[in-house]
Amino acid sequence: MNKWPFFSVDLEITNICGCTCIFCPREKITRPVGSMQSETFSLISRELMKIPSRIAISGMGNPLLHPEWHFFLKSYIDSGGKIGIVIPANSINEMIIEKMVFAKPTFVEVSFPTLRETILEKLIPGANAYNLIEGIRNLRKALCKSAIIINGLGTQLNLDEEKEFMTFWKKENCQGRFFACHSRGGNLDQPNLISSKFQAVKQCGLFAVHSFITWQGDLLSCCHDLTGTTKLGNILSDPHEKLLETKTNLMFNGPDFPICQKCDEPAKSRAIPANKFPENPSQKRKFLGKWAKDA
Repeated sequence: MNKWPFFSVDLEITNICGCTCIFCPREKITRPVGSMQSETFSLISRELMKIPSRIAISGMGNPLLHPEWHFFLKSYIDSGGKIGIVIPANSINEMIIEKMVFAKPTFVEVSFPTLRETILEKLIPGANAYNLIEGIRNLRKALCKSAIIINGLGTQLNLDEEKEFMTFWKKENCQGRFFACHSRGGNLDQPNLISSKFQAVKQCGLFAVHSFITWQGDLLSCCHDLTGTTKLGNILSDPHEKLLETKTNLMFNGPDFPICQKCDEPAKSRAIPANKFPENPSQKRKFLGKWAKDA
């Protein structure tokens, strides 16, 4: 059985968010809005643990708004799985850090688009660079055994920032990443921000290795499907073996949804893995490190 499509999974526990980031097209979401029930998380966890998958609690919402996010993390880790969470920098506070210490996530990815204060204020209205950096520093001190990853965003406003960004966060004992701002499958109407270029590809490397599951358990082509029209099945009602087979077929014969025709996500150009699925943590880390750099 080909396990690659579920190697990495973004699991959306809620698509509710109170942030006002101008690089997020969440106002175009038409699929149902809500939050995952604990029973749903338990059922999905059991299925993904069979592979096992590397899970990031992430999606089109702020997972910290889910009242049980820290219990979800802890339960999966206590079962022996690898799981982390993707959060906005302006949500970090003492209470959140206390819950992080309780949950001990494998990794925390923090969305912090730029170090440049005037640009940050444009991208996240009301944000204060100094306060956000201090919050990340406090998180780093509290989670000494978790990987802290800071996700920067290369827009038309800060294309020359990558080296500066990476150097700064390395000194802070965090792992910096700097992504090109893309249109989220054509959903983001901000041409003054978008820095990526459309590339026509026959096979999507991101689709081949990564999956997105909504708060209702629906498996979509990717998180940029804001309408739910690319549904491939539901992990609560369809065995994961069936979903893997569906994705495997599409790996080599697509996918070719309408959203794909507008996709300028650089990661789609990554190669489809030809090697055997890594079974131990060391092999998985090695693959993930190399795969994340390919584009």
